[in-house]
Amino acid sequence: MARAPQEPSFDDLPLSERAREVVHDLGWKSPTPIQMEVVPQLAAGRDIIGRAETGSGKTAAFGLVMTDRIRAPGIQALVLAPTRELAQQISVELNKLAKGAPFHAVPVYGGVPYDAQLAALRDPKTTCAVATTGRLLDLLAKKQVLLNDVRFVVIDEADRMLDLGFLPEVERVLKLIPGGRQTALFTATLPKKVAMLAHRYMAHPRDIEVGRVTPETAEHYRLDITSENKLNALAALFDKENPRCALVFTRTKDGAGRLARELRERGFPAVEFHGDLDQTQREQVVADLRAGNARYVIATDVAARGLDFDDITHVVNYDVPEEADSYVHRAGRTARAGRAGRVFTLVTENDGAHAKAAQMAAKTKLLLYPLFVDGKPLTSATPTAAKIGMAGGNARGALRKHKPTPAAKVKPKPEDKQRPARSEKQFDLPPSRRGRL
Repeated sequence: MARAPQEPSFDDLPLSERAREVVHDLGWKSPTPIQMEVVPQLAAGRDIIGRAETGSGKTAAFGLVMTDRIRAPGIQALVLAPTRELAQQISVELNKLAKGAPFHAVPVYGGVPYDAQLAALRDPKTTCAVATTGRLLDLLAKKQVLLNDVRFVVIDEADRMLDLGFLPEVERVLKLIPGGRQTALFTATLPKKVAMLAHRYMAHPRDIEVGRVTPETAEHYRLDITSENKLNALAALFDKENPRCALVFTRTKDGAGRLARELRERGFPAVEFHGDLDQTQREQVVADLRAGNARYVIATDVAARGLDFDDITHVVNYDVPEEADSYVHRAGRTARAGRAGRVFTLVTENDGAHAKAAQMAAKTKLLLYPLFVDGKPLTSATPTAAKIGMAGGNARGALRKHKPTPAAKVKPKPEDKQRPARSEKQFDLPPSRRGRL
């Protein structure tokens, strides 16, 4: 009789006894797939590109190695993050993992006075800066902080860095760090520009891809409605689903504020979260989420990137994302750490092409979700068709598995020039740059 496969253990990883005691105290029973793959490579001193869904445990994957290897005094590790909320969260998690080690991480981000951050960075006990690129470059330009001793660099959510236009700033930072450093880059997707960054600044990185593009435990639905019924559909969806915590995405900051106000008028305690809020307001939303007091959060992509909470049960795309990869990042806000989660997308007569592209990027099927109000259907029983000349094909084709057409058979079409910008295609490193496991 064949034996059941043994569950992986942190004892199987090249970690110190201190690190194993920390994960035991945190109640972690078994390493995640990304931790099983990444920890041995980083412990061996290799550069890596880690491709995994949000919530897969990647912070602990590099944090366990980093807290084992870095010793005070002085800043020897740098983590670059796309948003201030993510920088705060990473620093908190690193300091939990550093229990019993001479390691301390400090978040560095804009929107707050310099003095407290500078004092923390100059403390000899500080060994790691977790920074957004804008504030870090400000400090470097004023020679208030130096990176001469940094030997371990992590670029987190690199694809989101690209979306936000931060890759040039990332390059400026990397040019100021001495050679010989070890670099880890984490991303959910690998667009061409992110791969080019790896070409320039990483030494034969191991390309590690783990798991699905979107969380396996997430369910994906689409609500096909008319534009004038969007708000009614969202309210009906909340009434039917009764979410414990819902994160609702809009395309613009004005749209987030307006939708939050309209929902409050209908009796839903909605709060907004976007770049026009000051730091105190943003921190209040984060604190409410952490305490379980925020039930409906209306956010833009830029702001919501740092909202990594395991208790978000529902994600709603009130506005279908224009960039297909953004759907992957939005969906990754729920169904974290193996929990269940549901993702809903409101698709109007103008959104068929974007919904089709999002479905292909997520490598999943968006199931039709029926809604009724007073016994009458609010949603369509058939998918909204993708407009010819935008994404091509029709609604039936949008729900079929995508099969790329060989390049030699593609014929140019006059309407191609009218197509809106699409997210960059996935790009793999050539074998000479990937390294071998």
